[in-house]
Amino acid sequence: QVRNEHPWVFTGNLSSAANVYHSGQWLKLFDGSNRVLGYGIYSDDDRIGIRVFHFGETVRNRFFYKKLREVIQKKGKLLTETNGVRWLNGESDGFPGITVDQYSDHLVVQYYSPSLYGLARLVSFLMNHVLEKSPVNILVRSATKIGLKSGNGLRPPRWTRGKAPVGPVQVFEGEQRYYVDLESGQKGGFFLDLRGSRRALSKLDLTGMRVLNLFSYSGAFSVIALQRGAAEVVSVEQSRQAQEIHRKNLSLNGLNDGRDRLVCSDVFRFLANLEDKDKFDLIIIDPPCMASKMNQVPMALKKLEQLHYLALSHLNEESLWFSISCTARFTYEDLVSSVGKASKSIFGKGKTQIAEVISEEVDHTTIKCFPEGRYLNQVLFANFKLKIK
Repeated sequence: QVRNEHPWVFTGNLSSAANVYHSGQWLKLFDGSNRVLGYGIYSDDDRIGIRVFHFGETVRNRFFYKKLREVIQKKGKLLTETNGVRWLNGESDGFPGITVDQYSDHLVVQYYSPSLYGLARLVSFLMNHVLEKSPVNILVRSATKIGLKSGNGLRPPRWTRGKAPVGPVQVFEGEQRYYVDLESGQKGGFFLDLRGSRRALSKLDLTGMRVLNLFSYSGAFSVIALQRGAAEVVSVEQSRQAQEIHRKNLSLNGLNDGRDRLVCSDVFRFLANLEDKDKFDLIIIDPPCMASKMNQVPMALKKLEQLHYLALSHLNEESLWFSISCTARFTYEDLVSSVGKASKSIFGKGKTQIAEVISEEVDHTTIKCFPEGRYLNQVLFANFKLKIK
């Protein structure tokens, strides 16, 4: 793994001799010929035993500062479009298990194992020195408990610079404005990785259309649909907390005109109870992760197909839909196949077309030697034959 520059060494591949190390200890890694392969951080409470942050024999002076500065320089152009940016994207940016998201003047540093807390704190310190404009507040928090053998070592969220803002933070993206809940929101507070889909939606003319936004979270897609002329949007989300932010986002964008109907419900239950005659011109299908383990994939794909069948049954003729998958265990082919099976049973063979495959954003790029980092697939489909210009 390390020879191929894969940043993970799994616990099952470590000998019992590794038990002498303590979680969070930084290690120099050797091969069988006693040649240095790289440097990593050890974890005793995770299926990933070592996360490699550098491949090579030596670590140069001010290593992390220079590396962080190089990564940020590649992403700086995003600031002309938004002040919501993922500056660090974990392994794909050479900082395994660490993400850094900026929301206006605030940073959220997340770590995916207790063993990485020290690296997260170091990154939070260095961000003050590599950004052109120093953040007002920096929050360091654990990203997840999933995959840990226990809760040992988990620390409460800590503001390492400034203090917690009073209420949600406001960010902009293009013409839209959104509120972000930094401390309790999902993915650091906002789905920055879906910027490409939001950009694609903002290019569509939705004048007079009915739009169904499934798993609507804080309503970003709904805001754009309304701004693009939708006559009505139905937004379905089971989190009341997310819907409160959704309502605030409508007000923030001057869209409190009654065109967005918020439904607090499980999406499958909502679709099962929807009347057959209730039709839409555009549907956004953006479910949460559906499988965290390989043995869950077959059943999860059936559930994904069922979700699309239930949703697409409510599309009008010559309509569009976004299918988005954040399940790392699903490939692009898995998504297209599941959607294809559902749409074929509804619209017939040859009616479904791919209008656009939405690429990953510059702040969410992945690297070839780390396929696990590619989790997101976003496709815009049409149930009619597209005219090729």
